[in-house]
Amino acid sequence: MLKKCINARHVTLTWLFVLGVTLSGCDGYRLVSAGEPEGRPLPSASPGLGENPETLGPQLAPPLFSEGEFSVDFFPSQEPPVFVDPVSEVKKATGFFAGGHWVFNAGYFEQNRGALRPVLSFRRYSGTGFGLKNGAASPRYRSDVSVWVYQASSEYPNMVGAPLGILGYAPYFLDETHYLLAVAKPRILEVWAVDGYRPATAWPIEARLLRRDLAVPLKVGSPVTWSVEVNTRSRTAKVWMNTQELGTVSHPMLTDRNHGVALVSNGNYVHFKNFRAYRL
Repeated sequence: MLKKCINARHVTLTWLFVLGVTLSGCDGYRLVSAGEPEGRPLPSASPGLGENPETLGPQLAPPLFSEGEFSVDFFPSQEPPVFVDPVSEVKKATGFFAGGHWVFNAGYFEQNRGALRPVLSFRRYSGTGFGLKNGAASPRYRSDVSVWVYQASSEYPNMVGAPLGILGYAPYFLDETHYLLAVAKPRILEVWAVDGYRPATAWPIEARLLRRDLAVPLKVGSPVTWSVEVNTRSRTAKVWMNTQELGTVSHPMLTDRNHGVALVSNGNYVHFKNFRAYRL
């Protein structure tokens, strides 16, 4: 996400393309293995506050021809956990990734631990909804999920997508630095091919496969439903947002090799709901 720069003798101002946003400046944070800038405690969502939509709006119809369908209701009784943290403690110690705090909350999957610098937190699907073990997806599949920000991240004004953060979903996920990222920010929608990139570093603009402007900016409580059909044989992904087809993207990374899907947060306060997996 946004690169922070600091030098013991001087501060360098630099312009970087990151997730399609350009900002300049530096906040002076250094990366520390504890995951907190200069020992500052990480913020958390305020209990009892937040906004959830009364309705998620139109949902894309199920595929006409599907070999199987699976859904997750995100209630605490769902055992074993169907979404797991795929990032090792060693990788988190680099300071680029965070575990976050993800909980099932009355039908929502909630991430409620904030951030003070650029990090990403993932939860990878680990069930058998695609017909394979450990969340592995079939060569061709579709997955849908709704996501919205339920509380603004006022503690981190320079967050990508501030004050909301990102409404992110990885409909093709290999590991924390190799995945397809569908992301909504307050005024734009994007799809990125993350092929070896980390947060807090410059992502090449050619990795952005799609961009669309939003006619009405997103706000707290505005839901986005991602629907993505992946075909690893053709190495393509067809993307819908709130039933509107955005386009089809392609990338050499999209191969059939123990891939899955993952939910994404950049330390913002998000709710996920209505996860569905279709084996095609």
